[in-house]
Amino acid sequence: METKRGGFRAVLVVIEQKTYLLVERTRALLSAMTTLRSAAVDGRVSVILEKNRGGNIKVLFAQLYSEWANFEQFFLASSLSSTEQ
Repeated sequence: METKRGGFRAVLVVIEQKTYLLVERTRALLSAMTTLRSAAVDGRVSVILEKNRGGNIKVLFAQLYSEWANFEQFFLASSLSSTEQ
């Protein structure tokens, strides 16, 4: 989306879209972590993560972390450009 021509309203649309994506990624990670509950009780989480076994949450975590970084960069850039003189 071209936010430069759309101004503040276009930026708000993008922020809303990015927020929904953060919610989706957070829910996906939460769901995957919930399935690790029994492994946590048995002390097997580190084995699952270290050996990339079923239930590994590293990819979902990386996707969420990356999306947060993307959101922060966009938000900072849009904030700085809106305060230009």
